[in-house]
Amino acid sequence: MLFAVGGCQCREMGGSSTATGGIHGAGVEERESDAGAPKGGRSQPSSSVISERSAQDLEAGARALVASDQRRLRASVLARAQEMLSPGIDGSDGWVLAHAVLGFGSDFRVGEHEAWRILVSEHGKVDEVTGRITFREAPTGVPIEPHLGLVAKTFASAGVDPASVVRASNGVEARVGQVALSPTGWPTPRDLSAAAPSLLPGVPGRLDDVAWVLEVSARWGGAANTELRGALAEGALSGLYALYRPIEQARSSGAALRRDGRGVFALTCGGAHLLQAVFAAYDAAGGERLERRKLSHLWSLAQWRYDRELESIDALLVVPSADRRALLGQRLKLTGHFLETLRVVESSRLIDDRARYEARLAKVESEVIATLAVLEERGAFAGLTGATERWSQADRDLVGDALHGARGLRLGL
Repeated sequence: MLFAVGGCQCREMGGSSTATGGIHGAGVEERESDAGAPKGGRSQPSSSVISERSAQDLEAGARALVASDQRRLRASVLARAQEMLSPGIDGSDGWVLAHAVLGFGSDFRVGEHEAWRILVSEHGKVDEVTGRITFREAPTGVPIEPHLGLVAKTFASAGVDPASVVRASNGVEARVGQVALSPTGWPTPRDLSAAAPSLLPGVPGRLDDVAWVLEVSARWGGAANTELRGALAEGALSGLYALYRPIEQARSSGAALRRDGRGVFALTCGGAHLLQAVFAAYDAAGGERLERRKLSHLWSLAQWRYDRELESIDALLVVPSADRRALLGQRLKLTGHFLETLRVVESSRLIDDRARYEARLAKVESEVIATLAVLEERGAFAGLTGATERWSQADRDLVGDALHGARGLRLGL
């Protein structure tokens, strides 16, 4: 099937001429990319919406695209994503179920029941000592919460009411808010120091753990624990700012960006979750103690970094021997998480140039949509119909990243 994501055409490997259905079904129109160059670096690249010229060749396009009706396009793509991804989401894999709640929102259901309730009732247990809702492994050997407070962050981000009552798998009723980690278990500023022991190369102490507990507190905590949250956010901002120094040096010198698996590149999803948590904390009570100049500079660096990483992935996609399935997965992870971050930034009082922000948002949305479309045409989601617990790790990762992109689209509705 020949289909178009704006001016970028993709050919389905089956070769049908049908022009309906699929992620590409909504019309989009071309828009010139914004100009401008970072100080000391190269000019900003045109947004590169990917295209599939044949089953063997993928190349980067040249222009950014926006929808003639952006809201309608987002809703259409989100509906298609749910149609593609949900058949195998049966509740047997709690990690995937949590990501489905994040991507599709608190109203997402598996059968007749809300997915977030199934996650607690099937996989959650109320700890008799702490009263916190904790989660077991599902499937066996695969943790539902590989990151401290993942489920709480998911629920808070998806809009689940923390006052809602739910029955856990051990028969105990609890408020959903009890899934959140008590402040006594939060990382401390000392845990974020360069001298603190760490499991991640080049990352101080428990910096990666901050992302989950900080965002939950910012979204659910309100005025509670304002001082603790502020101190944790300050420590996280300082730590993340330091990890971005090599990126700042690369931008200033015009050097290539080195993705060496250390520092910010060792953080979960490249530090996107931590960046979002800091921005969410800035918008919450007590956020005024965070230095706006430092936040703005960090956001500038994050945008430059995104452009360079996307360029790098798209350059590899045209190499004849490339593993395009893996590269498209990386592209989806990058664009989906960055779209989420753009939406979090939107309410953080950091946007000075609204028109420039909207232009970038349109570009990134088009990249997420185009990547999903090519993955769909290549059959990446076609086999996700069996029980989730039997999915391969590659499929779980791909769907998880697709659901982050879905959340970014949903936040625009």
